[in-house]
Amino acid sequence: METLITIEQFNELSKANIILDGRKGGLIIGNSHKKGGIMMISASGLDFFCLVGEMEGFEFLLCHEATEKYLNEILEINSTMAAIRKKKVSLEKLWNTACKKNDGDLVVINAILDFEFPLTSKILFLKGKQFVVNKYSTLVHLKRLFEMNNEFL
Repeated sequence: METLITIEQFNELSKANIILDGRKGGLIIGNSHKKGGIMMISASGLDFFCLVGEMEGFEFLLCHEATEKYLNEILEINSTMAAIRKKKVSLEKLWNTACKKNDGDLVVINAILDFEFPLTSKILFLKGKQFVVNKYSTLVHLKRLFEMNNEFL
């Protein structure tokens, strides 16, 4: 059974600053899957929103348009995770390298709800089909992911 959120519930969550607009995509900062992840919802008709998945911090969410245009390249980028993990490079090192390589404006979405309660996170609202790139591939290919996504901002 799918998890549904009514428009009234969505509006209440929005007023409480729990819903984040993820339709434009970007680098997501938040909990790992082990710590609860970050829920993603999308409109399901006019009266409901539906839970469509869960992502985790340091993954990259591409906007709908970039997903459509660059799907083959995105799939190739996302498939590099096994090779990256085989090298046993820490996420911290990947993050530091990614930040040094990027010279443009980073669109970063902070999904952490409350730093005092780290197992809570905000909910991302999506539009259509948006691709989530795993965190290892994201940090190695961050600049290219931003280039693809920023074309539509």
